[in-house]
Amino acid sequence: MIPFLFREVFGWILTLVGLAFASASLYFLLEPRHKIIEGAIAAFVGVLVFRAGISLQKTALAARVVARELRESREARERGTK
Repeated sequence: MIPFLFREVFGWILTLVGLAFASASLYFLLEPRHKIIEGAIAAFVGVLVFRAGISLQKTALAARVVARELRESREARERGTK
């Protein structure tokens, strides 16, 4: 259970970091000197980090569901043989 939780928490952290990069890119673009290159780089990195966080969250959820189903099927098999 702990590895799934670690994966999910790390996924949320990456998601928040990706959103922070998105806000940084917005800051670069709205600055008086319009740093377009820096804003584009920050947006690109933000999208990659955000997608990685979402992917980790999906993986953690899928692993948790599979582990629960395996446990339930094992318990059902043990109940059926006794």
